[in-house]
Amino acid sequence: MFEVLAEVDAGSDYRSLYCTTRIGGQQNRVVLQKLKPNTLYTITLSSLYPDVSGCHVMGRRKTKPLNTMRNLRVYDPATSTLNVCWDHAEGNPHWCKPFYALTAGGLEELAQGRAGKGHERPRTALHLACTSGQSSVVALLIQWKCDPNACDKEGKTALIKAVQCRKEACVTILLKQGADPNLEDDCQNTALHYAALAGNTSTAAKLLHYNVNIEAINKSTVFTILQYNFTPFLLAVSDNKEEMVKFLIENGANVHAVNKLQRSALMLAVHHDSPDIVKLLLQKHVNIDSQDFLGWSAERYACRNGFKQ
Repeated sequence: MFEVLAEVDAGSDYRSLYCTTRIGGQQNRVVLQKLKPNTLYTITLSSLYPDVSGCHVMGRRKTKPLNTMRNLRVYDPATSTLNVCWDHAEGNPHWCKPFYALTAGGLEELAQGRAGKGHERPRTALHLACTSGQSSVVALLIQWKCDPNACDKEGKTALIKAVQCRKEACVTILLKQGADPNLEDDCQNTALHYAALAGNTSTAAKLLHYNVNIEAINKSTVFTILQYNFTPFLLAVSDNKEEMVKFLIENGANVHAVNKLQRSALMLAVHHDSPDIVKLLLQKHVNIDSQDFLGWSAERYACRNGFKQ
C-alpha cells in the first residue's frame, strides 16, 4: 500500500495545508482532489508495509489558477436600478458577490447574488458598519438594540468582522457593549484567531481583557475547509507574525500546543522559514525531538526545507 501526502510548499502564500490518500500497492497513479488553486504543492509518496513504513519520494507542482467572471456589462439604467450581467466563470462557483458603492465615496453596501439554493443567515447592518469602520453607526445600532452576537452566513459575528477588517474602534465599542469574544464562526475561529492572523496585538490585548479563550482551537484555517486545529498562537507562528507570537507567549499561550497533524510550533516555524520565531521558541525550551504524524521532527523539516539558521 502507498500513502500520498499533498502539502502546500513552504514558499507558498498559504499556510500549511494538506490532504492524504492511500492507494493499493499495485497502483502507480492517483488524482489528488480538493486542492487550492494557483498553489505550489509538495507531494510525498510513502510505501506502507504491514509492520513498517518504507522510504519517501517527493515531487513539486503548482495547480492552475481559477478564472474569474468575464465581460461585466451594466445596462438599462433607471432612477433607482441598474441591470448587470456577466459571462460565467469556469467551474461551479457557489456564490457570486457583486459589490457596489457611490463613485464619489460613501458607505459601501454589499449585494449578494445567489448561485444556488438554500437558507442563509443574512449579514446585518451592524456587520456592514463594522466592515467599513463606521464606529458612530455601530454605537447607534447598539443603542437601537441591534444584536451584537448575530451571525452572518459564515457564522461570523460583527465583532469577528471588525477584527478581521482591522476596525479597532468598532471592536472597542462592541466589547464594551457586551459582544461575546468567544463566539466561533463556522470554522470555529474566534475573534482572537483573526487578530493573530492580522498580527494586531492591540486588538488581541482588548480581547484578552474581555476574557477571550487564548487556547481556543479552530477547525480549519481561513483559506481551507481542511481540518488543522490551530490555537491563535499556532496560527501566528504559521503566518510568521513574530510580534504576535511574543505577545501571546507573554500572555500565557501554551508554547507546547500541537495541531491535528501533531505539528508543534517549532515545526511550523521551521516549515515557514521563520528563524527569529525558532530562536524565540528554543529560548522557551520547547521539545525539539517531538514528531508529527509522519514521524518527522523539526530537525527533519529543517533539512528538507534547507533551513540554515
